[in-house]
Amino acid sequence: MIEVLRDGSVTRVVLSRADTRNALDLETVRRMRRLLDETTRDPECRVVVLESSVPRVFSVGMDLDGLRGTIDRGAGPADLLDIAGEYVGLLDALLRCKCLTIAAVDGVAVGGGVDLSAACDITLATSQAAFSIALLRRNVFPVTTYGVLAPRIGHHAFMQWLANGQYYSAERAQRISLVSEVVASDALEHRALELAARFSAFAPGQVSLGMSMIRRVLADPVRERAAELSAWLALNLEMFGGARGSPS
Repeated sequence: MIEVLRDGSVTRVVLSRADTRNALDLETVRRMRRLLDETTRDPECRVVVLESSVPRVFSVGMDLDGLRGTIDRGAGPADLLDIAGEYVGLLDALLRCKCLTIAAVDGVAVGGGVDLSAACDITLATSQAAFSIALLRRNVFPVTTYGVLAPRIGHHAFMQWLANGQYYSAERAQRISLVSEVVASDALEHRALELAARFSAFAPGQVSLGMSMIRRVLADPVRERAAELSAWLALNLEMFGGARGSPS
């Protein structure tokens, strides 16, 4: 479930799937993608805040348990390519959103949860936040995470994190530039909305021009190589489901 709260120029997208710890199944991914596309077309929106209403959870990322069931029911390569394309499309929608994007993280962010936060312009995190990209434990290589995270923290920092398999605290994530600011848990919502209000108060024409320029100038592997990244992710999902193969 996703809640959308609109207050003037600020749109809050709230993940609320407590039963799955905000796992990103295909329905959730498609709905988030539509919301971001709608927001981008809304001339009144200046800021999007991505957050969670589930205590101590931001998102555990792609719904791998649900995906396993889909594969067991006979999903083939074309189906997995469609799923991968939707997921990459969600990240692309975040990366090309003409609004300022803020992730407010007050709990666990794993795999795709890290993808979402890394794709935002600003990531606020509390001391309860914990970040992990250790998907290899579940036989998935975090290819999309590399696409959105490596440009932000660097190749060496990404590979070291991937190799050690540790959860990173908000403070450690801030040191590698994944997190923009560490705030108290009871101040997270206030700080996110405070930043949103300040940004919304700037001249709309100048903000629109500046954000459009930023989106065009930023060289991002997800945006530039979406089709290729989708194909790699789909093959990764096939291998997760028990198929074997390697990209040519």
